[in-house]
Amino acid sequence: MKRLGNWWNSNSVEIVELEDGRHIALDGWNGEQYTDCWQVGGENDMDVVKDGMTFKPVYRFQAEELDLDSIEEDSDEWDRAMEVVDFEEC
Repeated sequence: MKRLGNWWNSNSVEIVELEDGRHIALDGWNGEQYTDCWQVGGENDMDVVKDGMTFKPVYRFQAEELDLDSIEEDSDEWDRAMEVVDFEEC
């Protein structure tokens, strides 16, 4: 996953490039997932390709199957384990 910037008319909507190459605008965070997302494309990602999507973050500990119980909270290792590495469509 790569952070690309923000939606052209809203600094609160982040655009990311997923592992599969799609560019997604993330909006509607409810504490667990983004519930009002859309796929963007075109020049400078200004066109809506598909809307009505929901995505939840995939954390490094999930992707690498790390045991959080074996990591000290608030350590550098903990911070790395809690890093968002991708998003999964729900």
